[in-house]
Amino acid sequence: MIEDLLFGHEKGAFTGATRDHRGVFEQAEGGSLFLDEIADMPYALQVKLLRVLQERQVTRLGAQGSIPVDVRLIAATNKDLAAEVEAGRFREDLYYRLNVVHVAMPPLRARENDVLTLARHFLDRFARENEKVLEGFSERAAAKLIAHRWPGNVRELENAVERATVLAEGSVIEEGDLPIEVSSAGRQGVQIPGSTMAEIERHAIEATLDAVGGSTARAAEMLDLSIRTIQYRLHEYGRAAPKDRRPG
Repeated sequence: MIEDLLFGHEKGAFTGATRDHRGVFEQAEGGSLFLDEIADMPYALQVKLLRVLQERQVTRLGAQGSIPVDVRLIAATNKDLAAEVEAGRFREDLYYRLNVVHVAMPPLRARENDVLTLARHFLDRFARENEKVLEGFSERAAAKLIAHRWPGNVRELENAVERATVLAEGSVIEEGDLPIEVSSAGRQGVQIPGSTMAEIERHAIEATLDAVGGSTARAAEMLDLSIRTIQYRLHEYGRAAPKDRRPG
């Protein structure tokens, strides 16, 4: 079924194939094709995908010849593909063929500035679908959204906002409208184990800056980092680097 979806079939290729079917590679001709969870593709099918990428041609099920395709392929996964290759679950040649331009997307918990932006986007959509007029999130609800770690990433956020939209009785989403795991969220620092090195580094930088009154110079000295590194990290976090006060 996956092969049929990707590459299509010819009429009579199998029982029930009463007409020709164009696979998604053909349908995406001249454009982009997005394949999600690429790491879960069956090993045998990986060989056929590699052949398509190398030859830029697809062969429909039951066909004798190939069809040229011009498609930009974008693949995503929540797994470490290099580790999957090492474990023998993903073909090394396909991994290198796909890994032309690599974009690492940090988890939602590492992108606090995106949480409310995405939440408002989902709220607008679900409010329209449910024919409700909702202005946004209360201050406490917004704080809970930012505090939650979002182990399910954007999909979990989307589901949480949909639930809140359905339950909301006022003009804004309140803390009590959120799922219990979100409404009970609170900042307790990083958890070890359970946090990434990026999260641990962020906690160390922000906690040190708070302790020294925002002085990047003093924080850099205490953390054995350069001031430039501190400023760069703050830019990544969406925080403006405070100006150090100088005597005089």
